[in-house]
Amino acid sequence: MAARSSHADLLFEIGTEELPSTLIRGAIAQLEAEARAALEGARLTVREVRAYATPRRLVLVAEGVGRRQTEAVTQVVGPPASAAFDAEGRATRAAEGFAKSQGVTPAELTVVTTERGRYTAVVKAESCRPASAVLRELLPRLIGGFSFTRSMRWEGSGARFSRPIRWIVALYDGKVIPCSYGGVSSGSTTYGHALTSPRGVRVSGGWAAYAKSLERHGVIVDQQRRRASIESQLDAAAKEAGGRLVADEALVEQATFLTESPWAVVGTFDRRYLVLPQEVIVTAMKEHQGYFSLVDAAGAPLPAFVAVSNVKPAGRAAAVIRSGYERVLRARLDDARFYFEQDQREKLADRVERLKGVVFQERLGSVYEKVERLVVLCGELAPAFQVDRDTAERAARICKADLTTGMVREFPELQGIMGREYARRQQESDQVATAIGEHYRPRFAGDDIPAGALAQLVALADKVDTIARCFGAGLIPSGSQDPYALRRQGLGVVQILRDRPVIALSDLLSRAALPGTDTGPILEFFSQRIESQAKTEGFRADLINAVLAVSDAVDHPKLAFRRLRALAAFSRRPAFDSLMTACKRVMNILPPGCPTAIDPSRFTHEAERHLHAETARVAEEVRVEEEHEHDEAVLEAYESLKGAIDTFFNEVMVMAEDPAVRDTRLALLKAVNDLLARFADFRLVVTTESPHPSLASPREVRVPRKGGG
Repeated sequence: MAARSSHADLLFEIGTEELPSTLIRGAIAQLEAEARAALEGARLTVREVRAYATPRRLVLVAEGVGRRQTEAVTQVVGPPASAAFDAEGRATRAAEGFAKSQGVTPAELTVVTTERGRYTAVVKAESCRPASAVLRELLPRLIGGFSFTRSMRWEGSGARFSRPIRWIVALYDGKVIPCSYGGVSSGSTTYGHALTSPRGVRVSGGWAAYAKSLERHGVIVDQQRRRASIESQLDAAAKEAGGRLVADEALVEQATFLTESPWAVVGTFDRRYLVLPQEVIVTAMKEHQGYFSLVDAAGAPLPAFVAVSNVKPAGRAAAVIRSGYERVLRARLDDARFYFEQDQREKLADRVERLKGVVFQERLGSVYEKVERLVVLCGELAPAFQVDRDTAERAARICKADLTTGMVREFPELQGIMGREYARRQQESDQVATAIGEHYRPRFAGDDIPAGALAQLVALADKVDTIARCFGAGLIPSGSQDPYALRRQGLGVVQILRDRPVIALSDLLSRAALPGTDTGPILEFFSQRIESQAKTEGFRADLINAVLAVSDAVDHPKLAFRRLRALAAFSRRPAFDSLMTACKRVMNILPPGCPTAIDPSRFTHEAERHLHAETARVAEEVRVEEEHEHDEAVLEAYESLKGAIDTFFNEVMVMAEDPAVRDTRLALLKAVNDLLARFADFRLVVTTESPHPSLASPREVRVPRKGGG
């Protein structure tokens, strides 16, 4: 008879009412991470943890879970030995109390030596409980530990989950782990597709058998297989309709988590709706119905769509389902066409006055007031963006007018887009129409910034006005709370100025903020946006902190990323660490209030004269390279100064007894420091020679400053 393995597999399913599709991807990640942490925290070894989900279930598969807990010894430290035992070695009341609290006798206490001295201790060998007993306690805690933006209660125990739990499957080594949560007890019964196979399905065997059994009952549990099936069906459906799919990653993700047995349905609509702008048709399909749009080979919209149903019907049911999809879409497109025709009876410019009745923010007035500010700001900034002032002011004045249209009230996702379409039909210039359509960009991470100068100007003014006014009113993002999407808008400002560096952030904020507003916290906010984007692009945290410690880099995002690229490239050179060490020696030695007057007549050593001459030479070289935006060449110039710095420190006593000599030497190093600190605060760069930054925490140096030292 074969020996029993020391490991077995766990299958755990939480069956629910339909979960919101937007939450499921996060729930999968939570389940995987929390399950592994819980198993390891409970001293149960595990080889692999995977999670799966459909709209009606979350499934955990843990393979190779140890049958018993691993051995562990814990040490609990009590009172000092001097207080626990008297001169004769007898236990005092302190020792007796400690022993009692730990469930041992005073005789079982031991003495250990710690950093603080000799202390009493209890050493306990933890019991190795069987996995079945541990899982019985662990699994309900795992369910209760889920974090959702909104949770529900559905029975008297007060248990919470995103949606009510209706069944629990908990099998370890094929045997039921008895446990319960929210009034539901575990068992070995799952349920198939709600429409085609709603009866209970007995689970026997491991993950493979479970997945095959559910597939026979209309459920594809593995989300990757469901997604692959959807993508394959969508491609086939598009070809059937004579077109190609409009790519939409978010819609594919939504379909994956709205279905357990996906089936693609091709539908059509009347060609008369093609008079609507393509974005209107796409939005009516996507946002309200979850349909995929189709275009022909030239990219023009086709009067057809693809929907993904949660069930594959038989016989005449397919035609009924298709007809239902078409009927619902027809109603949406009828509404859109009505609003499209009604809206055009009034010009955008005539709608601006109505913005007085549209609230921007209760503390910040109406959208009309915001538009008035945008007109002024865009007019002031027009020369910097090399656009006509009248054109800039016109675009700013009507950029929000479509908020009063019926189409945008019905389809809020189309704000800006409808303004562009109406502007084109009302003989506004192409520049103005495009600026209206693009000034909300970037709308999300990865979205394009506006393409033209005018659109970038209006977008920048709009975002900076929102950020500056919200900060002035105390509406500042905190933790995960950012109700006005200021972080997203701040990143948009950074991206636009990175592409078109025509104005410093500090200058922009001084124009946009209320008089008397402290713009320091707003600059710090933008520093964090640059930092976040730089980390997304893979730059090292220490290099980011070093660059952003200089105010010019925060004020000019393009400059910040240029320096980052140069510093990252230079950090791969063999001489990088030694250069950083030389820079840090200069920066670290300078005291507060360091003298700045250099008197060459007080030089007493050739190393002083050499460093002075080399500093002047390198300063001129740096000035030229900065003008040509050759940032790596600036670092090479610094590297050429390293020899003079090393010689100076090796041969000269900086802190000389003669105050005049000492001040001259410190002033010389201050000049070197100021030259280096124009680029970055190199003290924050981590090297193999100096594994930790000189300053304790990056957060302590987040407020930008001029120079260094």
